Amino acid sequence: QSDNNFKKIIDLSFEIENITIEGRKKKSYEKFRENITNYYNFINGYRDALSALIKDESAKKIVRICESDEVENKLPKPLCQIYTYKELAMTNYDSEIQRLEKSLLSGDPSKNSFIQSSINLMKKAKEKFAELSTQNPNLKNYSDFMAKNPDMFSKSWSLASNVTESLKYLYHDMYKDLASKDTSPNPCRDFKF
Repeated sequence: QSDNNFKKIIDLSFEIENITIEGRKKKSYEKFRENITNYYNFINGYRDALSALIKDESAKKIVRICESDEVENKLPKPLCQIYTYKELAMTNYDSEIQRLEKSLLSGDPSKNSFIQSSINLMKKAKEKFAELSTQNPNLKNYSDFMAKNPDMFSKSWSLASNVTESLKYLYHDMYKDLASKDTSPNPCRDFKF
């Protein structure tokens, strides 16, 4: 449905451009089409990567990962965590390990053993993801998309804002066109502020 709606919007923008004052707005319409195409391509890239994960049910699969091998009756027990495959695909392991290593150096010494366990866990999770992504290509595709777009919310907001911003000029131009063609008295002429 989004493909069909996108085509309708693009077609409509050409129709409106053709009936406005010639030459004055060409750049505004081109900018609008460029911005909405960028937004559309970004959203489609995310949709394709995510829907492939959902279709083969990779997103829902879970795996238990521990910082080291679990040995019966061994104390202290290793730090373990359950991850969905999707969580593994979304994690930026290198930056997370780097963040933990910084806090290890500058943090509270009483927390160092937990931080070190967390670093070990991240390294194991990174290894496990490498193994799983060779078996699940959709997992790798999703991970690659997320790596290229580390801040999904900000990027989608920024692209959508660009579309909105370019629309302001179109609305302004359409209003000017209509106002120049309308010879009736202004209904707001008696307003006093």
